[in-house]
Amino acid sequence: MRDYGSDPIRIGVVGAGIVGQLAHIANFNNLEYCRVVGIAELREGLRDRVKAKYDIPRGYASHVELLADPDIEAVVVITMRSALGPIVCDALRAGKHVFSEKPL
Repeated sequence: MRDYGSDPIRIGVVGAGIVGQLAHIANFNNLEYCRVVGIAELREGLRDRVKAKYDIPRGYASHVELLADPDIEAVVVITMRSALGPIVCDALRAGKHVFSEKPL
């Protein structure tokens, strides 16, 4: 079992829109016990800009790629409502802890 007191929880974020950036990524990165280490965003240019702005080491073209990364322990899903449910289910099936921005 992981000792959560020793290292920050490694978070992957699905969705790089403005709400995700301001309300989630910036805040998780300000917590000493969390670190955003990956971002999945379909729009390559946006993904690259957000990676650079928030110093996120890894970017993925899809949530499936992000979920396959064993280094990511928890996932924050910040997508449009129609995509939310399937992505959350995929993340749970992948054994990740999940925070969903919107209720299902």
